[in-house]
Amino acid sequence: MSIAEEIEKLQVLHDQGALTDAEFSQAKAALLNRLADTQPAVYSSDLNDEMAYLRVQNEINQLDRDWDRERESYMVRGRYGSRSIPGEGTSILGGIFIVGFGLFWTISAASMGAPSFFPIFGVLFIIVGAVTSFTSFSKAGQYKEAERRYRERREQLAAHQSPGRR
Repeated sequence: MSIAEEIEKLQVLHDQGALTDAEFSQAKAALLNRLADTQPAVYSSDLNDEMAYLRVQNEINQLDRDWDRERESYMVRGRYGSRSIPGEGTSILGGIFIVGFGLFWTISAASMGAPSFFPIFGVLFIIVGAVTSFTSFSKAGQYKEAERRYRERREQLAAHQSPGRR
């Protein structure tokens, strides 16, 4: 049985939930180390190429899993509990809308002679809206930078694979 076939079996077990990420990585590393020690020197070049390919594939898979987890940290919760990646443009537009509405509310309440808590509510609305908008804008920028680093690293790893196997 080839290294690739044995690793495919491990991958199936991992996909079925029988192996955790850590167990899968550990089993694959042990398999690669065991097979590297038992192969005759005649096959060492092909084996080394195959092992290098599998190591890169493993790194890419781990990078993708790490990115999926990191990506979750940048998400914001929507009005009905949905989660999404904030955009810089929507953060700015949302902030303008919220601050504009808060100003309208505050000015309207103050000009109508409403009790003092109405204009104060408008001011609080403006503050909370501005902070939320700024936080969303900041997360959008952080996400953009993190995604750029992820894509750069993934391209670097893919460049290390042999051209015939991509």
